[in-house]
Amino acid sequence: MEVAIQAIPQTLTDQMIEEASFVDEEIQQVNEVYKHVKNELTAVARMVMRGTRMLMPKKLRAQTLVCTQECHQWIVRTKQRLRETVWWLLRN
Repeated sequence: MEVAIQAIPQTLTDQMIEEASFVDEEIQQVNEVYKHVKNELTAVARMVMRGTRMLMPKKLRAQTLVCTQECHQWIVRTKQRLRETVWWLLRN
């Protein structure tokens, strides 16, 4: 659980992510949508992790990007921070 908490962006809470994950269609179909990495996925409460990175529900992805950009002014640092803490399909 500690790894999951560390992966949460600063302006989000674990409760926000759990609630958004619970209703996120993509996460509900995780075995089909993410079948190419399903052996790397772990459930922590209602949140899904890929290694040490949080699988971010669609509803919170834009907020995650804005938060990270505000917290880290440089693009390179922003991308690095995102790659370390969150993950979703087709994210560079």
